[in-house]
Amino acid sequence: MEKMRLVSRSRLENNARAVAIALTKEGETLVAQLMPIAQHFEEVAVSGLSKTMLAIFKKTLADVYSQLDTLESEIELPAAEEK
Repeated sequence: MEKMRLVSRSRLENNARAVAIALTKEGETLVAQLMPIAQHFEEVAVSGLSKTMLAIFKKTLADVYSQLDTLESEIELPAAEEK
């Protein structure tokens, strides 16, 4: 995505090992184009669910993502590549 100029990377001032990733103007333009499509897909995907089932589904997804966050400490990330 960096080669496509959709994101830029920079080192954080208070942590030289960490890299901040930000959308470029091109990336923001692409997000603006794709977001309505993604929202439509989501609406179609859940259109058959009742409000109760949708609430349960969203809660379940949140719980799954929360559990996945616990794995972060188990993953050793490679050092950011130097340019």
